Amino acid sequence: MALNIHKKNGTPASLEEAADRRLMALICDSKGDYEAALEHYVLAGMAMAANGQEIDAASIDCSIGDTYLSLARYDEAVFSYQKALTVFKSTKGENHPTVASVFVRLADLYNKVGKLRESKSYCENALRLYGKPNPGIPSEEIASGLIDISAIFESMNELEQALKLLQKALKIYGNAPGQQSTIAGIEAQMGPPEGLRYKFVIGTGLSLTLIIKHLLLSNHICTGWRMPLKFWNMLLG
Repeated sequence: MALNIHKKNGTPASLEEAADRRLMALICDSKGDYEAALEHYVLAGMAMAANGQEIDAASIDCSIGDTYLSLARYDEAVFSYQKALTVFKSTKGENHPTVASVFVRLADLYNKVGKLRESKSYCENALRLYGKPNPGIPSEEIASGLIDISAIFESMNELEQALKLLQKALKIYGNAPGQQSTIAGIEAQMGPPEGLRYKFVIGTGLSLTLIIKHLLLSNHICTGWRMPLKFWNMLLG
């Protein structure tokens, strides 16, 4: 409805239309309609750029890259991520965690296509930035990035490195108020070092369902993370 109103007005794309299209893209993406999501993201990005919102346009480029990745259009995903990376470096600085977050996206992509050397390189670049954050950066943002990188190393079967990163994230969240359910989720992902990494350790009195809901609705688990089948069997059984 809102998009139809924008079309009838016949005016150049506004920030309001960009916001509406971004929302529609998110809805389409959640339904698995990636082609439709891509169309809305592209138009939203064009509108943001036309209205001088360079950083917002770059953020949308990241979403475009994510959508291309879902469509297995890897070269186009890399282009979108690199485009966003250029903007973030010039506007926020080369050492900003937002730059690191794009490195993580690129690491995830290269891991998915089997280019492990490139993936590890981007992971190392991101870790370097997360290790020396700019003043004023929320610690939770750093911890979230560490969890995302941990998931990549875990998928490479580099479990020791993955565990170290989760421990660092756990330490960061342990110093932040109101993060009990997030801490429980990290402990769940860690599990005992002997190998049962997906066994949930509930130390907060919260139910599994509440913790899972929190994790799925938060940004603390990377978009590419998938719960293993045996976890769902444990939950549903």
